[in-house]
Amino acid sequence: MDLEYLTDNFLQSNQLYRKLKKEAYDLHTNIYWQVRQEIIYQFSSQNLQENISKERIDLYVQNLLQKILYQQLDILAINAKKIALCLEPHQLYPPSHHKYLSRCRQLFYATKFSGRLKRPDKNYLGSQIYPDIVNEYELEIWCFICRKIKEFQNKNISTKTNSSVSYFMIWLNSCANFIFKKASARFKPIPYEVVSLDQYLYTVPDTKEVPLSEKLRNVIEKDNKDIFSKECIRNKPCANFREITLLSLNGDSMTKIAEKFGVPLQTLYTFYKRCVNKYRQVIIENI
Repeated sequence: MDLEYLTDNFLQSNQLYRKLKKEAYDLHTNIYWQVRQEIIYQFSSQNLQENISKERIDLYVQNLLQKILYQQLDILAINAKKIALCLEPHQLYPPSHHKYLSRCRQLFYATKFSGRLKRPDKNYLGSQIYPDIVNEYELEIWCFICRKIKEFQNKNISTKTNSSVSYFMIWLNSCANFIFKKASARFKPIPYEVVSLDQYLYTVPDTKEVPLSEKLRNVIEKDNKDIFSKECIRNKPCANFREITLLSLNGDSMTKIAEKFGVPLQTLYTFYKRCVNKYRQVIIENI
């Protein structure tokens, strides 16, 4: 079978490559051709179909993708910084400039997928909520890149890539402990019997005409832009903001809702509070 055809198949089936293509499409094209050429060069003298296992190719592709992403980090950081220096502070996060958004996204995903980002301790708060902590940590990394990339010192960095070291990654990892503490602080135990989900939403004065709970129900049920139903707990599309809110307004307890969707109680509270903070203004404007 043709070596180039097999190489394309191996790349297209690689999980990391598929993530890169989905999340950072502008970046993946250049990465694709670099990895493709390297694979063909390395295995051109061997019978790829008979003598090389799929596991070996997958591991090779994975390592090669991470290596090339790591090599590009400093250049991606410099490109994002150049635009950041021309923007006002309020334009940095959320990125209001389309080109700046694109540059930051490429840098963030290259950082995330390179495998060199310092990770939180798996035993920090227990394995049950570790995925939620990691998700929050990555959100904080994204915010940090957008807000702070202009402070990255790149005076001594060559315009060429350097496979041995990334000064951007050294800088980012030096701040990682602070970023992780900020993210994990959101997972302090919540007094479940005292705090009600509804309390997060009751920020608008009630009126005699229509109870606030009915106004909230109308906004959430209509979901005109289909945004509430798309905001869900990771790998739990049914456990979305719309469904959770409606169940809460119907009088279901937090424990019952968590059991219904098969998620930890802490995860449910954290997700819901984050969604309310995110969509608070949208809800208020539509009541």
